Amino acid sequence: MWSYEKFKYGLPVNFSKNLKMISKSIMETSNNTEIIPFSAVHPTEIIKDEIKARGISQKELAIRMGMKSFNLNKLLKGENITPAIAAKLELALDIPSDFWLNLQSQYEIDSKNVALRNEFETDASIDRII
Repeated sequence: MWSYEKFKYGLPVNFSKNLKMISKSIMETSNNTEIIPFSAVHPTEIIKDEIKARGISQKELAIRMGMKSFNLNKLLKGENITPAIAAKLELALDIPSDFWLNLQSQYEIDSKNVALRNEFETDASIDRII
């Protein structure tokens, strides 16, 4: 299970092992050696893993964040991490807000790269058929 405590100076202590746990996906390399995950992992998946690792309920997290449980539930279903939400997560979990914002940015980049790769692979498959 992923946990922020396993990180030091913004990098995992055991990078290759933790990268697999964070991404939860099969990694592949494109022609330009850029790593594109099989699928993008939304930051809320990391939040879910973190509260599970700490034994915190969603209700407790909502209280710590100063949010209604309903709004936290919406967030955990995949809403984007905004600067305001990142600040609340920092207060509630003692994980820097820039960490959450960077995860959100990386998710958006990964989502676009995965979509482009899938489109390319679909086009390549069609070309093989023709």
